[in-house]
Amino acid sequence: GWNIPAAEFGHIYGTIGLFAAIPAQFCNGWLMHVLSARKIWDGPSRVLPFAVGIAAVCNVAVLHVHERWLIYTLLGVGQFFYAGHFANISITLAYLTPGRLMGRMTAFFFLVGALLGGSAWSAPLIAFVGRWFFNDLGPLSIVPALNAVLGFVIPTGLCLMLFAAGRVR
Repeated sequence: GWNIPAAEFGHIYGTIGLFAAIPAQFCNGWLMHVLSARKIWDGPSRVLPFAVGIAAVCNVAVLHVHERWLIYTLLGVGQFFYAGHFANISITLAYLTPGRLMGRMTAFFFLVGALLGGSAWSAPLIAFVGRWFFNDLGPLSIVPALNAVLGFVIPTGLCLMLFAAGRVR
């Protein structure tokens, strides 16, 4: 464990999120402007896998460190790179989808993201892996279970994003 009180962690993590996500939105907007000025119309789909990949590495690495400054640094960097992904997804959908289908495509995208992207099944899957494969560690079984699940899900998701980015071009 990190031995950080929950109240302290919550206050610091929220502040880090505030100071990481707001500049990230401006940086992401500037990057999209630069890419569109260079006539790179599929820029959001090119940037998305790399930004999410950096965020994922930071979010997994934070499970393995114990120094407070490094924990908060990794969480801040992860939040910075993850903050712009919804804008990049929206821009990519707008680029690919005819206006009359935009609502349906957005709804379908978020449905697939919830079902396949992990938000609907990741917590039960991590609990299942922890219980059945790392049960001898007791309450600490969550860390190797997270590593095992994320070690599969993150590379798979990044490969799918890179594949989709290649198809957009």
